[in-house]
Parts: sequence; C-alpha cells; structure tokens
Amino acid sequence: AIIIVEQLFVLFYFKKKGYDIINNLKVHELTESQLLSEDFLSFVLSKKDEYLKARLIEEIKDRAKLLGCKGKAESLINALEKSRKEEEKISLREYIDYGFDLIRREDNSVATTLPNFEDIVENDPHFEDLRYNTLLNAVTKREDGKDRLWTDADDSLAYGYISRVYGIYNTAMCDNAILNIALTRKYNPLELIIESIKWDGKERIKNFLSDILKCEKSEYVSEVSRLIFAGGIHRVFEPACKFDSTPVLIGKQGEGKSTVVRWLALEEEYYSEVFSIEGKDGLEAIRGKWICELGELIAVTKSKEVEAVKSYLTRQSDYYRRPYEKRAQDYKRSCIFIGTTNRQQFLTDKTGNRRFLPVTVNCTGEEIYDNEKFIKHYIKQCWAEAYALYQIGALSPTPDRKLISVIKEKQEEATEMDYRIDLIREYLENKSRVCVLSIWENALKEKYTHPTRKDSTEIGLIMQQMDGWVKSNNPIYIENYGNARGWIKYK
Repeated sequence: AIIIVEQLFVLFYFKKKGYDIINNLKVHELTESQLLSEDFLSFVLSKKDEYLKARLIEEIKDRAKLLGCKGKAESLINALEKSRKEEEKISLREYIDYGFDLIRREDNSVATTLPNFEDIVENDPHFEDLRYNTLLNAVTKREDGKDRLWTDADDSLAYGYISRVYGIYNTAMCDNAILNIALTRKYNPLELIIESIKWDGKERIKNFLSDILKCEKSEYVSEVSRLIFAGGIHRVFEPACKFDSTPVLIGKQGEGKSTVVRWLALEEEYYSEVFSIEGKDGLEAIRGKWICELGELIAVTKSKEVEAVKSYLTRQSDYYRRPYEKRAQDYKRSCIFIGTTNRQQFLTDKTGNRRFLPVTVNCTGEEIYDNEKFIKHYIKQCWAEAYALYQIGALSPTPDRKLISVIKEKQEEATEMDYRIDLIREYLENKSRVCVLSIWENALKEKYTHPTRKDSTEIGLIMQQMDGWVKSNNPIYIENYGNARGWIKYK
C-alpha cells in the first residue's frame, strides 16, 4: 500500500507540476520503488525535450546503480521505450492515407486479412516489379533491367516491409498475396523477345540449314529447316501444342552443330543440353527452356531406353511435383528438341523413327565461329519471319505430307541395317499369311532352335516395316503351322 501511494504521489506530482518540477527534480532522492515506477518512467520517456529526457535517464541509471537495481531499471526503460515507439507507430498508421483502401479495425488500424495483404502487394510501389514468368512457372522480380527468380530472402524482406509499414503480421497471408498478385501479372519473356524483333521481309527459314550448316539444298532439307522454326514458334505462343518432330544434325565433331543449336535459343538461359530423361532431373532440365539439345540420347539401343526416349520426346506436358512445392502439377512444354550426333546411322528402333528428321552437316567449325555475328542476325530474322507467318496461320508445325516418302527414305538411311530385313522381305513375296515361327524357320533358316522372346519381338518390329502386311488380332491358319497369331497380306 505504501509503494502504491508513493507511485501515485510521484505520478500526480509530476503531472501537476509539469516541466518546471521535472527540470528541478532531484532523482538521487528517489527510493527504489519510486525510481522503478512504470508511471514515473513512462512520464519521463514521454518528454518532448530530448536533451532533458536523456539527462533524466542518465540520472535514473546512476541512482539505480547506487540502489543495486540498475539492471532492472535499464530493462524497464528499454521495454517502455520500445512499447512507446510501437504505440506511436500504431497511432500514426491510424491516420495514414496509403493511397488505396484497406480494411480497418474499430480503432482504425489496418486489419490482418488476406485482401489487405493483396491490396498492399498490388498497389504499393515497393512491389511494382513483382511478376509471374509463365515460361518458368515461377514468381520473378525485375532488378537492374533483368528478371530474376523470387527467393526466400525476398519473402522475408517483403514480410518485414509490410509488417513495419502497415503493422500487420501473417507470413502465410503474405506469401499467398505475393503469389496471387504475381499471377495477375503474367508474362512470357520469349514472347517479348520475339515480338521485339522486326522482320526485314526477306525469306530465310527454309534456307537456314543449307545457308548456315551447308546441308544439301533440297525440298527435304528446306522442310526440316521450316519445321525447326515452326515448332519453336508454336511452342512459345501455344505451350503444349503437338509437335513430334525432332531434327537431328549429323556431322563430325567440331563442325559447329551444337553451337548453332545453342544460338537458336537467342539467349543462353533458354538453351539446355539434356543428359538424362529419368525422373525429375529429366523434367527439370527443360524447365524454362526453349531449345533443348539431345546428344547421345538419340542413339540408345536397348528397347526399354528407346521406348523411354520416345515417350520423353513426344509428351506435350509433364506432371510432377517440383522441389519445395506441396502438390504435383501439369507443366506445359514450351521447348523443342534438336539432336546432334556424329553417327550416320544413329537410329536403331524400327517403329519410332518417324519423329526423327536426319540432316547431314557439311560446314566446318571455323565457318561457324568466324561468322558468329552474321549467323546470330540470320537466326533472329528467321524467328521474326516465323512469327510473321504464324500470325497469319501460314506456319504449320506438322511435316508436309507430300514429303512423307522422302522423309521415310532419309530415316531408313539413318537406321542401322539389319541383315534379316532383306531375307524376310524376299520370303514374304510369295506368302499371304505368316507367323513368327514360319519366318524364323524359312526366312532366317533357323530350323534347329526356337526363337526367344527377344527374337520374336525383333521379327515383329521388322514386320511393322513391311508394306502391305497387317498383324492379325486373332489366331489365323498358316500352312504347316496351324493356328497362330501372325500377319496377313492385304494388297
């Protein structure tokens, strides 16, 4: 009771007498309870005269030291000062006009709601460089004239800024607001780059391979050139569109094949060399990429690997969960694939070759590197031309049907020869129905062994190449072999 009376006396005394009494206050005469009174200390800290306040605080600390309570006094002063400043901020925010409407509490302070966080991120100039890159499927921030990925550090800085300026606190709401507003500011950097290139009106795309890589001049090579740019443009402006063609550049090492493929991407960040197609590594390798180079992957020989490559190349989107994300999503592809190899006969699969478009390169590395500036300008104009044709619907991403037979010939030339093909073709000339065993014994002359599963599969693949033959859905009668699954000649 005595302590309470003393504290009330101090408070009343100072408030009653005001500045003059404080100015003449003899702090060294105060008792510990008077000195540590929150009301007294708050009164001292509220003084507008900073010099007077500083002098009194020093005297209070000196007196507290003599009374053996300096630690308590300093802690109390720091806590009260922090609280006072926070109250001043809150009081100030109640009257700040931020330039946009925010939901307020009864005391007029800003309410902690998701709409408020969204309004802040949308309208505060601090977040004007926040965007969503649809090529990367990620939030980005424009900095020093370039866009970079939004990082965890950016999240922390954003939260600190909002809590400090607006006085609202909720990290989950802050993160959601950043993503939600970024999604309203979508952009595709490749679209912006291509749209910025002015086409000079000169046709180039059909001559790209023959002019730059010195490939033969033919309708076929012109079509492969056209498909490179047709596929690239469609995948930028229509992600996940169907584009199954994979041009393959064949030539000796050091001829500049990979360099030209890299330059096709216009900027290094949109190029990728794919080394693996397995798991998330194979999917992350093409994330945010446009031109993807395949090296040795196109020359795999094992059946499982062949099937995996076929599946990887033909997918229009990829469904998976990225690191640090909660859920799996479907990501549309914006890339095309171009193969490079030094093997003339790099194809081994007998059924999946139709998507590969082999072209032989005849230039030298010196020709490429010595003309870098010219080639890069040529490529830019090719993309500008392709975009102009795309806009008027004159750039189909599918091969010209008139060249299907030529394409097939080129694919056969690039396929490893199997001696069994000619033997089987000769055997089929006078037959109307055959099965694996009849082919095994009569065409391949293997009368003393039985075909393994691998042998049967390979014979089946060869039969798929034989024009005029179709596999039966049900067992059929075959002379000398009875009822068996096989093939029927239909023309």
